[in-house]
Amino acid sequence: MSLLLSLILSSMAWAHVPVLLLPIKGTPITTYYVGNSSVSRAIYSELTNSGDFFVVNFLVTAGNEKSLIQMLTPVCSAIPRYESFQPSAMVFEGEAPWKNQGESNTDYINRLKAKAIARIESNFPVGSRPKYYEEFAKQYYWVGGEWRGNLKPGIYSIAVYDSKGDRGTFTLGLNEKEAWTPDLWKYVAEVLPSISAGICNPKGFSGAMPE
Repeated sequence: MSLLLSLILSSMAWAHVPVLLLPIKGTPITTYYVGNSSVSRAIYSELTNSGDFFVVNFLVTAGNEKSLIQMLTPVCSAIPRYESFQPSAMVFEGEAPWKNQGESNTDYINRLKAKAIARIESNFPVGSRPKYYEEFAKQYYWVGGEWRGNLKPGIYSIAVYDSKGDRGTFTLGLNEKEAWTPDLWKYVAEVLPSISAGICNPKGFSGAMPE
């Protein structure tokens, strides 16, 4: 195993709080807000159709300047194309701006790129992409892009998209701090079955993804 691969795999947080966020009609007019990012999250969602994008907002507090963002896609024996599915993400300050009248998704994403303060991308060749095993979900994932940096306090947005117009389920990892309580363990037990049932479903979490 190469030193780079060892560093990638060792950086993966083993205890992100899982969150299942289904695609929202009307993004970016309506987006998800995951609150204080000082507790790490594993955000599960999907790009249902070609050209779709996903937006989530989070809060950086004065005591949480170091940030980590990771992109993963599941290893699914029934969906081998997921090895080449490598969605990108970008971080920008504030909430996502609304689309202009008649603006296409592609033009909107390109407009957001001009505002981005960080880009999370990967381009692993098929056959060379590393895998990561997540203990809670008992699921292997294809490793994607990763970004580490310092963010000043405030509201930030992450937009997930695929520049090739590909689609599928993905996991967005946000930060590393663990803060487990009995209530959180109970919550995980309730949400994991839905995540496990949908992550390798050819129709995705929403049931609306074209096969």
